Amino acid sequence: MLNINISAVGRLGADPEGFQAGTTPAAKFDIAIKTGKDETTWMKCVVFGKRSAPILDYFKKGSKVTVAGNGRYTTFEKQDGSKGNSLDLTVMDFTLPERESKEENASRYSIKEDPYPAKKSNVTPFPDKKSFNNNDIY
Repeated sequence: MLNINISAVGRLGADPEGFQAGTTPAAKFDIAIKTGKDETTWMKCVVFGKRSAPILDYFKKGSKVTVAGNGRYTTFEKQDGSKGNSLDLTVMDFTLPERESKEENASRYSIKEDPYPAKKSNVTPFPDKKSFNNNDIY
């Protein structure tokens, strides 16, 4: 067994699965990492604690994500008796999947409106005020 620090960019092979590790919430998922022209390496990832919530909310099959953490490369015996290798990652840091641009969404899903409309700000502008004073009454 070899322990290493790993950072990787890949795509999810399936939606993440949530589970409990004792009393700690957790999520597990697999990512496919392109390691050559026609070669893909699969990495098993697991996230523990509060960080598992956004994984379950935002990571979806096919999402492109970046993960980093403590990796472990192990060798095991398969059911047929041959040796297999496994690359496992305990994720300590990750990026949320990027949202597609408006044009990509429109062409991919054939929609005309933005599925992620910009939220209106609740800040009230005061263009006639040059400065703010605690004694001002609005």
